[in-house]
Amino acid sequence: MSPQLSKWIYGYFYSFNDEMRYGGFRPVVFMNNGLSAAFFVCTAFLASLCLSRIRRRLSRFSGVHVSLYLGIILILCKSAGALIYGLIFGAVVRWTKPVLRTQLAVILVTIAIGYPALRLVDYFPTNGLLSLAAAFNEQRADSLKVRFDQEQQLLERASDRLFFGWGRYGRSRVYEESGKDSTIVDGLWIITLGQFGLVGFIAQFGLLGLPVLRSLTALGRVKSQRERILLSTLALIVSITVIEQLPNASITPLSWLMAGALLGMTERTLFQSPVANRITAQAAEPRLLSRASS
Repeated sequence: MSPQLSKWIYGYFYSFNDEMRYGGFRPVVFMNNGLSAAFFVCTAFLASLCLSRIRRRLSRFSGVHVSLYLGIILILCKSAGALIYGLIFGAVVRWTKPVLRTQLAVILVTIAIGYPALRLVDYFPTNGLLSLAAAFNEQRADSLKVRFDQEQQLLERASDRLFFGWGRYGRSRVYEESGKDSTIVDGLWIITLGQFGLVGFIAQFGLLGLPVLRSLTALGRVKSQRERILLSTLALIVSITVIEQLPNASITPLSWLMAGALLGMTERTLFQSPVANRITAQAAEPRLLSRASS
């Protein structure tokens, strides 16, 4: 079925052609596009795998059955990227230890934050990725090449105002001599870098990546295995969200909610640790002595 909910309820849908995949259509529901919906289902699938490890049943259903159901829905979303995330990181969530999951999350976030620098100095292996994509699907390789070429043009444009960017109203885009806008923008990273420069990029992506970096320190102070599984899986989901903003712009309020939840878990853990309690006690001791003397 074609995505009709927005058409029926709001009377408008941006383009049916953009959601055609594999002889059918991708579901959109009420999200920005089919990619956002597929990525949301992917995160739900990873979360269900995590919960099935710490409890046998989720509400009235078996944890395994819930994961299987969400896995089928993920396949029906017809998004190759979200499906690859689900297969690879689903295996990571299901069969690896919390420390390894958290370390992988930190590596992914580090790659995402360092991606603009790698592209600026031309150290990112774009040719290798194109060759790998061509081995599986020539059409996908052509699409990826167009994306890399567009990013390079936008990156050259952003380099003229690297620190603070061009601002909004399309000033960061590339135009032909006739004035026609020839820009195809997909990744949130290049949108942010072009509009707000390195300062804006670090502010946005750093805010998403900081909880993941903090989670590695917090994990070493968590004693409960249940909490370790939850913390490490949430860190992995947030890191995948950051990585997803390189090829696409699929960030939603849920992305910030998960990053905030992870930051809350890490800060609570670090604040309640013996070291933090000792520092707090030492800082409070002079104030207590001054009050006692007065």
